[in-house]
Amino acid sequence: MNQVHLIGLVATRSYSIGESGAVGFVLITERARGLGIDRHRVVTEPSSLLDMNAFAVGESVYVQGRLGRFDDTRRVAVIVAEAWSILSPLAAPVPGLSPSRTHASPVEHQRRGHLRRVGIGTLRERLVWVQPATVSGRR
Repeated sequence: MNQVHLIGLVATRSYSIGESGAVGFVLITERARGLGIDRHRVVTEPSSLLDMNAFAVGESVYVQGRLGRFDDTRRVAVIVAEAWSILSPLAAPVPGLSPSRTHASPVEHQRRGHLRRVGIGTLRERLVWVQPATVSGRR
């Protein structure tokens, strides 16, 4: 059976694919045990009634469909049959409302890998993966 069920974060704004009228975006899922992320192209059929433009960057969504090829390059993607929002994206931080204290760490420790939203409110808004790193509190 060629079925795909994914829960992940929308990493890019929806975009038009070729002249066929298909719409798509990139969905990010986390690998087991936090060993990185996977990026999935998610596209609709040109005749689909799904509104992919309703999904915002950073929104958690459920996608169900099948693996298939699309456009002239014949790239593999998840062809969507159903998709819906699970959790809306977090609000962007308001500039100027930062706390007066610092949260500097006094000891060296491992920082987990995580997703970061960049370019908020612009056409280049997307999610990027920040690699795990060793962080030291001393400079």
